[in-house]
Amino acid sequence: MSDEVVDLDVLRPPPKKIKLDGKLIDVSYVPCAITWDVDRLVKAIFASQTGGEDEESPAQELSEKTKQAFELTLELCATFCANQHPAMTLDWFRKYTDPAQVNGLSTQIIETLQRSFEGAEAYQGN
Repeated sequence: MSDEVVDLDVLRPPPKKIKLDGKLIDVSYVPCAITWDVDRLVKAIFASQTGGEDEESPAQELSEKTKQAFELTLELCATFCANQHPAMTLDWFRKYTDPAQVNGLSTQIIETLQRSFEGAEAYQGN
């Protein structure tokens, strides 16, 4: 009788790293320890961007929504990165990054989260 081995390592994508302030951040997967925090923040970011805007909205209200979305995006980046580099806190992101870096990193995190959910759904279908 042979032992059957189910290789779950095939579910993890190859490493994909981003360099920020000389630190390498693996964005190829979202660790279980932060999956639900990351998911909550991504949903909050999208909700803040789509929540009830129309042509009649005052510029100040739109500015507040943009600021709220950016703060949530900073929190997303800090939550993700602090898991690998504890010094990369929300305050660290405010002090040492610019919006382009935050946007690039958050885009990678969101894509990774979406892929991880798609992978879990595909695996459950087998």
